[in-house]
Amino acid sequence: MLALREVMSVDPPVVRATDSVGHAAAVLARGAGRPLLVLDDRGALAGVLTEADLMRAESGDLTCGELVVVPPQALPGDTPLLDALHRRRGCRDEVIVVVEEQRPVGTVGDLDIARVATRLLPPHERVGLLPLRTRFVAVEASMAPATALDRLEHERGDLLLVERWGVAVGVLEREAITWAARNGVEEIGRICRQTCLYATPHTALRRVAHDMIRSRSLALPVRNAGTGICAVVTLDDIAARTSALLEDPPVRAVA
Repeated sequence: MLALREVMSVDPPVVRATDSVGHAAAVLARGAGRPLLVLDDRGALAGVLTEADLMRAESGDLTCGELVVVPPQALPGDTPLLDALHRRRGCRDEVIVVVEEQRPVGTVGDLDIARVATRLLPPHERVGLLPLRTRFVAVEASMAPATALDRLEHERGDLLLVERWGVAVGVLEREAITWAARNGVEEIGRICRQTCLYATPHTALRRVAHDMIRSRSLALPVRNAGTGICAVVTLDDIAARTSALLEDPPVRAVA
């Protein structure tokens, strides 16, 4: 049974509760988007901040301590990964802090779970076997974020598919669009990475997990040969399938 210490990202970046959210954003960028541990004035763990948390911040002048609203889930390194995922279920974007002798030594988030998926997913499992999210709204990268947010609300979409001249450049969630609108970003495409990998219904899930890790993407568009983009596969989908495999491992044939 895999334990948290076997899959965690070590040496997580750290900020103080008194640091500004603007400072935290700079630290997050230097750490390639890895979750930040927030320490109080005694050096004790006060919380965790992710990119999504910073996007939800009303102002860059807030402190990290003011932005942290719930205590982090801190578990010993020998905790089985499956037990940790069960506790995490229903807590979207939850980052697990791994502690040894009451000291934080690592974190386990969505991309760490995707790395586990590359080891556990059978090579024959394809994207089309998952219950994919089809409630997305496609917009041009030149659209203003506020207009894109209105479109998402009006069409009751879950995700925004951003395209430039008919080519997908990113998939955005509501929090990112709201942040862009609040911070005066002129075009929604400016907060996309400008390159977006695709999957098809026949792409191996293991390959999708690799692509998400490589591109640090939370979601990939799924493209059908005949109808174009038909759905979106997310890290949540990969994490759910990984949990299922940990709970009920496939039986290996005996030669």
